[in-house]
Amino acid sequence: MTSESEFGKSASLDSSCNDFKNAYDRCFNQWFDKYLEHYSQQRIEQSTETYEKNCGGLFKKYSECLEKSIESKPALKELLDNNKL
Repeated sequence: MTSESEFGKSASLDSSCNDFKNAYDRCFNQWFDKYLEHYSQQRIEQSTETYEKNCGGLFKKYSECLEKSIESKPALKELLDNNKL
């Protein structure tokens, strides 16, 4: 995996997915910082809803892009299919 110039950022499996990955990573990190501050179950549930509303679509787009990329790489697809948890 190729690292981008900024520490802590990494490129996606497929460079055509980088924009989706970077948008999702930013959204997730902002949500996760707030999630860690929450202490009650109600606040956690609200935070989960916020994640789905703000980041869920971004994750779906990124996942779909990766799935297309994996389909075009038979050896990687076979490896992943044989090693699912």
